Amino acid sequence: MFTLTSSIVAVLSTQLLAGLYTPASRVAGDAKPCEAGATRMIADLQQSIVRWTGTKIRGKHEGTVALQMGELCVRQSQIVRAGFVADMRSIEITDIPKHETVPRKLLHDHLTGENFFNVEKYPEAVLTINQVRHENGPVYAVDGTLTMRGVRLPVSFQARIPEISSAGVSAQARLKLDRTRWGMRYRLADPRGLLVDDEFTLDLTLVARPEHASR
Repeated sequence: MFTLTSSIVAVLSTQLLAGLYTPASRVAGDAKPCEAGATRMIADLQQSIVRWTGTKIRGKHEGTVALQMGELCVRQSQIVRAGFVADMRSIEITDIPKHETVPRKLLHDHLTGENFFNVEKYPEAVLTINQVRHENGPVYAVDGTLTMRGVRLPVSFQARIPEISSAGVSAQARLKLDRTRWGMRYRLADPRGLLVDDEFTLDLTLVARPEHASR
């Protein structure tokens, strides 16, 4: 896994960004076509997932967010561009047992409410990839835009991409993000320090196949 430096971070949002998608479209068929000679890949939503980890003064919480859609354009074993939409309303908590209904609900309501992701107003999060450059072995440098809560900033991070061919793409990446950069400034402190850390982690797992094989 790899780290996105906090000095250039931003996250996911309600707008679809310039490039692969148009703001009015959430349907894969309406996405901008791939360039001539490029293969359109569709994310396998059953195998692709976003895992989140948030830390606090005493421990951490973990969970998942589901991808709503994802597409890549691949030409000659190179990713030309890509775009992904996460359904922020799908936030799940995995570290609190399901039978502990009260703490699960309290944390879920906190994360989905106005102090954090505010999913009623911002139900979707978007990552747009503009450039992918090979570095060494399966390691690639990735440049793009990550938007959330109406905040859009450029991002650069490393990804591990063991498969990238006409048969499909598989990739993993880790992003360490400062939530305050896109407006999540909730602070609850005591003499020991902040109870909730500003930084949280997203672990991305992607599996995508050619459009014709995904139907």
